[in-house]
Order: sequence, then structure tokens, then C-alpha cells
Amino acid sequence: MKRTLKRCFVGIMLAVLLGASCLLAACGDNETPPGTETAFTIEGVVSSDMGPLSGVAVTLGEESKTTGTAGSYSFEVAEGEYTLTFAKDGYVTQTKTVNTDDAVSGKVTLNVSMAAVQAEYVVISGKVTDAESGAALEGAVISGSALESSVTTDADGAYTLPQLEKSSYSFTVSMNGYISQTVSVSESDITGDTYTLNIQLTAIPAEELVTVSGTVTAATRAAIFQASQSLRGQGMRARRRTKTARILYRLHRAIIR
Repeated sequence: MKRTLKRCFVGIMLAVLLGASCLLAACGDNETPPGTETAFTIEGVVSSDMGPLSGVAVTLGEESKTTGTAGSYSFEVAEGEYTLTFAKDGYVTQTKTVNTDDAVSGKVTLNVSMAAVQAEYVVISGKVTDAESGAALEGAVISGSALESSVTTDADGAYTLPQLEKSSYSFTVSMNGYISQTVSVSESDITGDTYTLNIQLTAIPAEELVTVSGTVTAATRAAIFQASQSLRGQGMRARRRTKTARILYRLHRAIIR
């Protein structure tokens, strides 16, 4: 009898322990596994002084999104701290840091206002001189696509261009009796709000200079044009080959001007 009771007691104990183990296992299944984190949303609107700003690249880690017409963006993230970068051409890039500890109902709101980059300007000036003698050249003409009109040097060979936005530019410098020259200014060389660009022009050799006089009519205009084109077609570059070709080229250029 005692043995029977003992066996019953042991069986009951085993059943209780087995039930408890199952209960603990079931409870464990409802717990968040290690490494599993709650999802949060980081969202907001990017704007400028003019209102919502579209086309802004918003970067979070390796993920990047672009704002639409409403200037809005959003990211789904896990718990933690995050750094976001906001970039758009013509605006100052911004970097912001947020933490999901600040979330309200699972959302972290980050609105950003971006300021436009202030344009920088430069005044380019200098002197134009003879490459051989160093003498100042009055009447040299500086022209370029960045200029609304050409600028002419004064009696000292000096010139000053209108204020330009800091950038890279190319200008053509020309003067009667001299070989035209193209000069360039690189934005990386401009360190302040002024830039000095001195230019030297080389005189055309005396043997290449010629004086042409007479009256131009429709017939002669056409004849000169055809002659210059014919010489070009034969591979005689107007400025580099025969003297006749150079004369015809210059005469044609003078007529069409």
C-alpha cells in the first residue's frame, strides 16, 4: 500500500513539473527574442523661407530618400539613435541627430529648415600689355559669354570687368595688329572678392600685315567669300598658310562685321 501511494505521489510530482515546464516554455514564446526591436518612424517636412522644399536628398545610413512637392520624408527604423543628412544644390547641407527615446506613439518628428547658399562675387581686373616691349595696350577688347558687353582697356592698358559670380570663366582678348588670345580663370584660383588677370598680346609679324582699300559691292562680297571658302576647301587654312589666303580671310571677316 505504501509503495502504491509513493508511486502515485511521484507520478503527481512529475506531472506538476512537466506542466510547469510547458507553461514556462509557452510564456517564453511570447517574449521578444534577443535582437528583435520595436519599429519606429522618423518623419518630417523640409522647408525653406519660401515653403516646403522638394528635391532634397535625405540620407539615413545607407538609405536615401528625396522629398516631394510637400517636402515630406519618412524612415522606418529600429530603436536607437540616428543621424540624418539633408542636401540640395543651392542650399546649405544640414546634419541632424534623433533618438527613438523621444518618440511619441512610435513616431519621431524632425522638421528641418534649409537656408539658400549665399552667392559669392568677384571683380576681375588687370592690364593688357605688349608681350615683347611690355608697353600698355590701349583699346584692347575683352569679351566673353559671361559679359553682357565687351570691355576695352584704357590708356594705361587697364581694364575692370563687371562683378561676376565666383566661377570659372574664359575670355577672348583682341586688338588690331595683335594675335587674339583666349585666357581662362579657374574658380579654385579665386580666393577673395577680387582677382588680377594680366594679359600679354603678341604683335602680328610686319610681313603678315597688309592694307586693303576699295569699295565693296554685292558682287565683290560674294566673290571674296567664295574665294576664301575655296582656299579653305583646298586645305589652306586662312590664317596659317599662304599670304593670299590670310588677306582674303581678313577681308572677308571685315566685310561680314
